[in-house]
Amino acid sequence: MDSKKVFAVTSLTDDLVVEILSRVPFKSFCRFKCVCKAWLAFSSDP
Repeated sequence: MDSKKVFAVTSLTDDLVVEILSRVPFKSFCRFKCVCKAWLAFSSDP
């Protein structure tokens, strides 16, 4: 039986999330911020 690891977005550091999301095209980012409250917070934080 294969054991699968579950990777949670919450385990990423804030700096890493900012780095990842800064590379996403704006139109896609507007859709992605609906996925997670943390990503919505990053989009609102100046």
